[in-house]
Amino acid sequence: MYTIAPATAADAAVIHAIQMRAFQQEGRLSENMQIPPLAEHVDAIAHHISTQTVLTARDGAQIVGSARGLLDGNVCTIRGVSVDLSYQGKGIGGLLLDAVERAHPHVARFELTTNTLVPGNVQFYERRGYRVTELTPYSDKIILAQMARRNDAATGRSSYSLLRLTPGQVADIAASRVPAGLTQAVAVDALPPARVGERAMLRLSKGEAAFWSQVFLIVRNSDQLVAGSCSFKGEPHNGRVEIGYGVAPACRRQGAAGYAVSCLLQLAGAAGATAVLAQVAPDNTASASVVRGCGFADTGIRIDEQGETVVHWVAHVAA
Repeated sequence: MYTIAPATAADAAVIHAIQMRAFQQEGRLSENMQIPPLAEHVDAIAHHISTQTVLTARDGAQIVGSARGLLDGNVCTIRGVSVDLSYQGKGIGGLLLDAVERAHPHVARFELTTNTLVPGNVQFYERRGYRVTELTPYSDKIILAQMARRNDAATGRSSYSLLRLTPGQVADIAASRVPAGLTQAVAVDALPPARVGERAMLRLSKGEAAFWSQVFLIVRNSDQLVAGSCSFKGEPHNGRVEIGYGVAPACRRQGAAGYAVSCLLQLAGAAGATAVLAQVAPDNTASASVVRGCGFADTGIRIDEQGETVVHWVAHVAA
């Protein structure tokens, strides 16, 4: 059984080597060994690991494939779907594609580019709902197919969306500043406290997977108002990852928290977590109602790291 896990900085070289081997055939068919996947430097992969979603497929501890989701506004571009030669034909490519899509539940559209010279490439993505939107000559021999799929699970259904902060914007949060480049209006007390940014930056500095250090703003779609925030609190332990969320007082009881928690559940499952923990103060009945509505169960009272009494709410997710 193969598992999905976010890549860490230490995985960049292995991912690069698998990609180089996986795209050799495509390079030979194209009579061009400088096609983008073969020309990409390991530093570019390392950069994506620290700033975007890079997922790996693993056989035990061994990395056997990877794929990336590059977020730009409301569109996720899928790149670098590659599987080790000895593991091809076992469904790992589809597993990775599904995982990247599940890791971006809030986007309106998925896009990718594939080489039409490689037998089965276009058909592989068509079976998963993608359609060719444009054919672009890359060279005398190569024609690239631009393909896209609308994310029906998100399009037109939700009143909210998640906006992932860049590492620079997370640093702004750590410094108690409004994130640079943020164009949305921000409700009073909607931004996360500085400790959320500090925690994310500390984990990144330790080389932990950037996926589990993501910080999101909850944006109300009707007026593009930042209503709150949510995040993971670190990498999973024994399959369980902790989440945190907060909503501005003026925006509470309007579905923002429930939307955010539901998205974090999907993200956690897509990245291989098996359970999600939310710690809620015993007297916070509104937050308890939110997590209960998202499928969490009360597993008892604990004392947290700050010595505070909290209730552990846990939801199990399908990895």
